[in-house]
Amino acid sequence: MGLMLHATFGYLREDPLILALLLCTVATALSLLMLPRMKGMIVGYQWAKEMNGFGRPRG
Repeated sequence: MGLMLHATFGYLREDPLILALLLCTVATALSLLMLPRMKGMIVGYQWAKEMNGFGRPRG
């Protein structure tokens, strides 16, 4: 990712608006793609550790 960022910055140095729009678009797309997976990972971890955070009282 760092190499791609460096190459993109070197290529689009003359037009910072395009660079900013491109980086914002990529960041938004990656965060939306990763959100369900990260949420599933956290819920799976909580379920595996039998944490009490799912709205059902233990008893």
